[in-house]
Amino acid sequence: MKLSIITCTYNSEQYLTQCIDSVISQNLDKDIYEHIFIDWNSTDKTMDILKKYQFDNSTSNIIIIQKDPKWIYPAMNQWIRVSQWEYITFLNSDDYYNDYVLADYLYFIEDDWNKELYYGINNIVDSKWNFLHEYPNRSIYKKGLKTYILAMACYIFQSNTLYKRNLHSEYWLYNENLKLVSDAEFFIRLAKAKISNRFYNKIIANFRMHDWSSSNNSKLQTKEFEIVKIAIFWKILWTMMNIAYVLAKRILKK
Repeated sequence: MKLSIITCTYNSEQYLTQCIDSVISQNLDKDIYEHIFIDWNSTDKTMDILKKYQFDNSTSNIIIIQKDPKWIYPAMNQWIRVSQWEYITFLNSDDYYNDYVLADYLYFIEDDWNKELYYGINNIVDSKWNFLHEYPNRSIYKKGLKTYILAMACYIFQSNTLYKRNLHSEYWLYNENLKLVSDAEFFIRLAKAKISNRFYNKIIANFRMHDWSSSNNSKLQTKEFEIVKIAIFWKILWTMMNIAYVLAKRILKK
């Protein structure tokens, strides 16, 4: 089993060191992972940091690609198109892993290798590393509910997810027309296609919320939230119609 960790950067110097260190500290063998950075022609010290780690740390296994991908999802798709590694995960340049979590995560997958998608839990932290809350709440994983809820509205993050690269061949790449929720839209498509998946009941990574984070861009969120609301509305309506149909059949049988 080989793992590709993909990080997209653009003027990411503020938190980048912690991101890279959190991967190096996993103590994974270089033969089973690579850390790919796709940089959007940064103008700060991002490239200096990446090159320093690439040449100074023999265990970091860093690969740097500098492109002009316009936005994060085109950057992700560029790498996915040429990737050869079995499993993919994404780590934002301002996020970081918990200590030694990836080795345990990979052992967990090896014991249950036939699934295509694995996902765990994230800590949400602020710009000063203060813990805010877990996401999602563990109660959402009650038996019989998780696949149903995932198909309605995505509750998993890229940074707590490992999935097989070939899913992109079967279920397309990330939608480049969406600026914030393309990953959620991709995972919802997987849920609707009923791909095999399993929950890993541990905290994988720390997702940072701050004012300049792309995930906190209110204008983009407002536009795309309307798209998500429409999709959820039709999913709920379809689900209610199916429930009504099943209840009606049971009543008629009586």
